[in-house]
Formats: sequence, C-alpha cells, structure tokens
Amino acid sequence: MTEKEIEKQLHRLYDPEGQYRINQKYSSSDKHVYTQEGDRYHWLTISRTGKNIYIVTKTDASGLITMRDAYQSDENSLRCISKERLVTKQGRSVLELLRESKRESERTSTIGRNKPKNKGDRSL
Repeated sequence: MTEKEIEKQLHRLYDPEGQYRINQKYSSSDKHVYTQEGDRYHWLTISRTGKNIYIVTKTDASGLITMRDAYQSDENSLRCISKERLVTKQGRSVLELLRESKRESERTSTIGRNKPKNKGDRSL
C-alpha cells in the first residue's frame, strides 16, 4: 500500500461520517491534520513517525488528546500495534495504554514482552 492509501484508510477508520477535512495550515509532509469546520478544538492527526509506523491522535472539545493509536504497515496490511485512551483517575487525566488479552497481544503485537520488575509481577 502507498502512503496515501494508508492515510486514506486511517482517515476513513477514524472519521466514518466525513466530519473532518484536511487543514493545510497545520499539516506538513509527514503529519496531516484534519479539523471540523468551524471548530478549533476537534482535531484528527495522522503522522508518519518511522518507515512503516503511523500515529493517529484525536482531541476532544477542549483540545485535549483523548486517544492515540499506533499502526504498522507491511506490504499489503495495516495493523494496530498500540492503543492509548484518556483515563481520569483521582482528578488527574492521563493517556493509558489499553491492555489486550494475552492471546490478542501474541497475535497482533510485534513489541517484545517486558520482563517483570518484581518476582510477583507478570507481564503480558
């Protein structure tokens, strides 16, 4: 797949209703910014961060990033390698990596497993 095809596929995935339009003012060759017409805060960005890695972010009505997903492209496929979502805990908001089941992570992830920090800890 070409870079344009990948970007088009990601754009359709995160904007199925077609509410976001490319914003040339904030876009560059390696980062494409999509905004909603008349709205300064809802952004959808698709960035190429490596040879085959794409990062998709989306913001809420206040401009705060609420999700960040990473994709890896191969010759004919595109697969999600990580997902982060905004989580509010004890009055603080942070992007938290979504955990997958062990079977799901083995099937979709290319990231190596972390070694446990303590004897009782387990990693996925």
